[in-house]
Amino acid sequence: MRGNLDEGLLQIATVEMLVEELKMANKSQAAQLIKRIEIPAEAFANYATWNNERYTRNCLALQSHFELILLCWEPGNKTPLHCHAEQECWVYGVEGEVTEIRYAPNELNRMQQSNFSQLNGGEMTYMHDRMGYHIIENNSTERAMTLHLYMNPIKKCRIFDVETGAFEWKTLRYDSFEGKLVA
Repeated sequence: MRGNLDEGLLQIATVEMLVEELKMANKSQAAQLIKRIEIPAEAFANYATWNNERYTRNCLALQSHFELILLCWEPGNKTPLHCHAEQECWVYGVEGEVTEIRYAPNELNRMQQSNFSQLNGGEMTYMHDRMGYHIIENNSTERAMTLHLYMNPIKKCRIFDVETGAFEWKTLRYDSFEGKLVA
C-alpha cells in the first residue's frame, strides 16, 4: 500500500479495510475515506450480482451510522429518478462508466435537468436531496460497478412515477447482503 501524500494516511486497499474504517468514521470523514480507495475491481467479485433487467443492490456493510452498497450495472440498466431520504450519498466508480443526470424543480415545480456527468472507475461524486434528484444509468456497452456510501442507512426513498407524474415512497431492498443472496 502506498501512502496518500495529501493526508499522510494509507490507501484503502481491501473491502474489509474500508468497512473497518467506516465503523470508526463520522459524516465529516466520509469523503476523505472514499478518496483513499484503491480497491481493485476483482475484490468485489464475491459481492457482485448481475441482472439483465435492472441494476442490483448488494449490501457490503450495514451499521447504525452507515450503509455501503455495491451497485452492479449491465449495459442499459438505470435507476428511476429518486431522492436519498435526506441522507448524504457518496458514489465511487469501481469499474466501467455510468452517467449521472441530476434534476431540480423549476418555477412550475416540474423536474428539469440541472446537470449531466460521467462517472468512471476511480472517480467520486456526491449527492444530497438539497441538490435535487438524480438518475444513474449505464449507457455504455460494458458492465459497470459503483460503490454507494450512505451516512445513515436508507430504508426507503421517493421515486418518480412516470405514469402518475408524482413522487412515491418505495421501500428499498438488497439483492445480496454481505456476499449472500437475499431470497
